[in-house]
Amino acid sequence: MLIIRSLVGEKIMVGENICLTICEVSKDKTVRIGVEAPRSIRVLRKELLDLLKEENTSAIWHGNALDLMEMLNGKN
Repeated sequence: MLIIRSLVGEKIMVGENICLTICEVSKDKTVRIGVEAPRSIRVLRKELLDLLKEENTSAIWHGNALDLMEMLNGKN
């Protein structure tokens, strides 16, 4: 992991087409970051992505369990 110290208004480039801008640092140390990226690149907080993956996995497992129960009960 690369750790960079930056001031408000400074920009960080990721590759040639993604730009991160430090927009604000509040007193409680919350950082607001602006992200400029091509529309083809999905930008999500990792915590949200992990939550989506967990929900999708749960939904798939739940759906498969229901299908299995229906097969076992002769409804399929």
